[in-house]
Amino acid sequence: MTANELKEIRDRLDLTQNELADAIGIPPSRIQRFEQDLHDLSVEDVAKIEAYLESRDKAAEQVVQEIADEALAEEPDEKPTLEGTVLHEDEYTMLLVVDEPHEVYGVSHVYVIVDNKTGEAIETINFQKGPRKEEGLNGITDEDIARILEHRLKGFSDSEYADRYTLNAHSHAKASHQWLTDRKREREMRGVEGTSEK
Repeated sequence: MTANELKEIRDRLDLTQNELADAIGIPPSRIQRFEQDLHDLSVEDVAKIEAYLESRDKAAEQVVQEIADEALAEEPDEKPTLEGTVLHEDEYTMLLVVDEPHEVYGVSHVYVIVDNKTGEAIETINFQKGPRKEEGLNGITDEDIARILEHRLKGFSDSEYADRYTLNAHSHAKASHQWLTDRKREREMRGVEGTSEK
């Protein structure tokens, strides 16, 4: 029994702290300090309170049941639903792509990682939509993701947890970052970086 539950039971039964304390034979200060989160009730005191409430008329049982019903009603019956195409799913998370591929560039821009236990989104990844010089800055780039992966995998590769999998993953992430960087530099040299020019 929590302090809030006890206060709510007393309020609904129109029962003061003194009346409850007198009924179960403990000092009123114990009830006061418990409801102020200053002191825990002993197991014996809690048992006395529960026995007293059970000994009252049906009103007590009804109040306790109402509180339990209200708490249950606050819990969602179903997981929130998020629409999208599932790219990957395991026992912990689900990765969704929630927008259609761009009609020209052929890529999607919004990805959501969902907690599979609650059905709630725990992270949304928004990629840049359109060239920055034409559409402004509105999301992260592939180069950003490549840099993040390279940095994280290098950390694993330099740690005691390094193995052939993380070493190979780091090597490929580094190569991916390099290729994207080279592409950007080549476009900058031609003066078309950040535009829709090919």
